[in-house]
Amino acid sequence: RALPILGFHGPGLYGTFASVASAANTLGLSADQTVHALGHAGQQAASLMFTHHGGMGKRLLAGQAARAGTFAALLAQNGFTNAPNVFEAEYGGFCSAHTGNQCPPKYDLAEITRDLRSHYHTADVRFKMWATRIPNHGTLEAICAMRKQRDFKADDVKALRIRLGKGYLQNVAWAYKPTTITSAQLNLYFVSAIMLLENDVFTAQFTEEKVRDPRVLDLIQRIEITHDPALDGKGYVHGNPVEVELHDGTVLKAWGKARGDTDNPVHMSDIIEKFNKVTYRRLDAAKTANISALCERLDTLDDVSELIDLLL
Repeated sequence: RALPILGFHGPGLYGTFASVASAANTLGLSADQTVHALGHAGQQAASLMFTHHGGMGKRLLAGQAARAGTFAALLAQNGFTNAPNVFEAEYGGFCSAHTGNQCPPKYDLAEITRDLRSHYHTADVRFKMWATRIPNHGTLEAICAMRKQRDFKADDVKALRIRLGKGYLQNVAWAYKPTTITSAQLNLYFVSAIMLLENDVFTAQFTEEKVRDPRVLDLIQRIEITHDPALDGKGYVHGNPVEVELHDGTVLKAWGKARGDTDNPVHMSDIIEKFNKVTYRRLDAAKTANISALCERLDTLDDVSELIDLLL
């Protein structure tokens, strides 16, 4: 819980350990080798959350986690050793360093192994259905929900009002200025405006022209984002309220939540739709269909050579 306050971004930080665990299992490392691999991974785990306003660095963080975990496992497999207490060390250990080295400690080591081998979190993995930060997803889902109540256009909107907790407010609701695509991708004003205009927030919505589009800038003037203390610390599982006021006086309201929870799940059709949207410029429809079919039965394949050939 302290990580966002300290300025870290979870996927690159935690993801490194998920990656090394997967790589260690795939390589068949012994328990001792796995301990060394965890140490190597911990010393590579990094994911600073300063990339709000420029560059392509944030897009690299999940890939960096995958690379670091794999490299850590390969080091251990080849006899490269490390200390056995990457999590337990009171000074410079992963847990202590990433909670500010506070005394007494602000972490519980028992959480690392709680429900180990009895509870798996794979089903909790969230697929981003929109090409923007998760704190923005609740608002986008709310806009979709309100359009199911009534099919309105961007020109119909007199005002869009969004309420957020403090953490989300500081992460995504800074005053929008058309600078870089990265900044637009993270900013709630921009993604809300482009959703109202184009009914999607994906790669096609992030171009140099669109981040400066006068229609977007005009619509942003009609968006009001405020702090709701009742939402502090709730996170995207809880969601946030959104309302739109139309020029004819109609007010629509919806509570938006990022897809992925049991009451707002991501379905296989959603995943396939996103895969097709990502790959349509590179793969034809027949290839994407074959790749999707193979992935759906990945656990039953004798090998993945056919899948690899389709991806080349």
